[in-house]
Amino acid sequence: MTRVTYDGETVEFNGPAPSDMKTLVALMTHAAAGDGRMLLSVKVNGKEILGGKIDIPFGSDNNVSGKTGEGAETKVEILSGTRQQLFLKAMDATLELAAESDAAIDPIVETLLCDSWENAFAKLNSFMQNLAPYFELMHDLTEYAKTNANAAAWKAELEKSVASINESFPKILKFSEKRQVAELTSLLNFEFRPIYENSLALIKGSVRKSFAG
Repeated sequence: MTRVTYDGETVEFNGPAPSDMKTLVALMTHAAAGDGRMLLSVKVNGKEILGGKIDIPFGSDNNVSGKTGEGAETKVEILSGTRQQLFLKAMDATLELAAESDAAIDPIVETLLCDSWENAFAKLNSFMQNLAPYFELMHDLTEYAKTNANAAAWKAELEKSVASINESFPKILKFSEKRQVAELTSLLNFEFRPIYENSLALIKGSVRKSFAG
């Protein structure tokens, strides 16, 4: 048995129920769009599947619920929200994983000065790869700011931060390719660190406030 709720209300289907979760999600996405909303979450027996594997039979417990046996209920909980709420959710998830500048950069600088190049570059490369979701968030926010009045307070500062970070990347790459340790250390310490710190403070502060308010 499967029970579907949408924003806390039980969903009653006119006709046969969808044959799989992918179809259900597509159907509910369309319904939400009709109200100017988007899907924020789709949980099957408490496990989030939105953005993951949804091509499973409707009502199936396979790989989702952990429940088996005849009569076991599958509970599908769907939540929708505005585009603003979707951004806030993505922002919080990304910021939770974004490393603070000192915690991330200090070990890289220390290794550059005291250890082998290979170890230092491995730490630097890992740091930059882990920042990919954060930089994607910054890009998405700049695109959002182009057409939304509530971004007026932080639009220019965010664009400046993105431009500064984009200017730093080629320098980091060039110094890394040439193994210019002194130049790379200086760049990370005195150019990239404050740019990254300021962008984090901006997004955690006025940017997030404009979405949460």
